[in-house]
Amino acid sequence: KANVYGNQVTGSGNATGGTASIIKSKITGNVYGASANTGNAEGNKVDIKENSEIIGNIYGGLLVGENAIAKNNTVTVDTSTITGSIYGGKADSISYNGEISGNIINVNNTSIKGDIYGGYSEVENKAFNNTVNLDKVTFDTGTYSVLASNNNTNNSGEQTGGVVNVQSNGVENKGSLTIGGGALNIDGEITGSGN
Repeated sequence: KANVYGNQVTGSGNATGGTASIIKSKITGNVYGASANTGNAEGNKVDIKENSEIIGNIYGGLLVGENAIAKNNTVTVDTSTITGSIYGGKADSISYNGEISGNIINVNNTSIKGDIYGGYSEVENKAFNNTVNLDKVTFDTGTYSVLASNNNTNNSGEQTGGVVNVQSNGVENKGSLTIGGGALNIDGEITGSGN
């Protein structure tokens, strides 16, 4: 499986300003705006468009170290097919006292077979003020979640202040879909057998 990185820092240091652009391509692995080991992942972008297909997961910013920040990363997916999950910012299970905030996910005219998390934290990290925008998105059969910030039962940190926006062209749900993890604004319809 081939992974794509906008920015990858395996030692110490911050991963900032990276961009992973996928256009008319099939990726069999994961796509990362940035992956940081002990530093911050901030201001990175993932841009997937024009009938691309991603078999793995998508991360705006991924943290694996302690006390790190995944902040202000943006994932945009347009007219493509996603088989994995999408994370604006994620702190892996070995991260402690981190912050996942200000991350934005935009998904338009896309079919997905996975979850969407604006911010996803494990252990003692804080996930807040993350945004998910959905417009003409189809969720395949299965059980999926769309959360501004996850509510992990192992998390003792703060998880508030995010928002999920269902925009004018709405969401089609072919399976079981949970939307939450923050405020919910619905301009378009949520349709399908799974509701």
